[in-house]
Amino acid sequence: MTGKFNTYLICVSFNNREKGNCILQQFITSENAKESKLLFIENGSKKNYETYLRDYSDIPNVEIYFSESSNKAKSINYLIREFIREEEALIICIDDDIEFPETFVSRYQEVAFAKGNSSFFGAGYSVPDSLKNLTLLKYKKLYQSSQFSKKDLVFQKSKSLIFLGFNYAFYKSQWLHVNGLDERFAPGSRYNLAAEESVFQKKLKYVGYEAYLVTNNKVVHLPEPESYNLESVKKRTKQNGFTHGFQFLINSTSVLKLDYFYKVSKMLKSLLEYKIKKRDIDFVHKYYYTKGYLKAAIVYLRIKNKNSIYHQLKKFK
Repeated sequence: MTGKFNTYLICVSFNNREKGNCILQQFITSENAKESKLLFIENGSKKNYETYLRDYSDIPNVEIYFSESSNKAKSINYLIREFIREEEALIICIDDDIEFPETFVSRYQEVAFAKGNSSFFGAGYSVPDSLKNLTLLKYKKLYQSSQFSKKDLVFQKSKSLIFLGFNYAFYKSQWLHVNGLDERFAPGSRYNLAAEESVFQKKLKYVGYEAYLVTNNKVVHLPEPESYNLESVKKRTKQNGFTHGFQFLINSTSVLKLDYFYKVSKMLKSLLEYKIKKRDIDFVHKYYYTKGYLKAAIVYLRIKNKNSIYHQLKKFK
């Protein structure tokens, strides 16, 4: 189904008023702001929420909400379920640590309205030059492994197109079709994965929706500089292994998950080779990634209803 639909921009903010204000100001000055609505939810800080209400409650097409939950998927599902009443709508998801161009919303509308709701959408991103310089440091490979930058060309070469969680869009009917984002796999859940948005997109692809790259609509990702110190990147590399291992397990059709254990054995073998050859940098990278990958099996075993992830969903026609 093609055509024009109401457009909602959803931003979940975690107790950072400076970044939250930047998102609100960017939306207000963007193209098509009058033809779309920003649903902005503050997670955690009642004081920030009250400040946002004071400063933006009279701004048309901006709605401010509050949640005490630290679970991002829970907040997104809540906003869609409770406040997007239309049968069909275009929903764009962003984080509070990005900068987006004035044409950001209108570009998504242009492509999504032309393609219709048989596709979901996403775009690339870049990082500031000050963070790019970190690749010159000793642990270059480790930094690059922690989702350093993805441009349109990188996405176009991807065999399994999955967009990052701070720049993608979908239709409400698609969200309903796959039962929303799986709150079990978000940060702040009991498993503390960072896989809610990638699993959501995998569910969309599983039932038959096409992932479509919206070119020339990248955002600038602005993580805190301290998130790129060595210890933080080690932690993020482990988290990436955790997320990727979990995704591999839920996609595996092997009953005993032998393909997963075969992959783990190859990773352990290369880890041993790096140690013997004293390739310390490669060893550190592989060690933390493998550690996260192995953790995924423990979490997977703890999930009681594994088929509920997406295997019970009906295919899109």
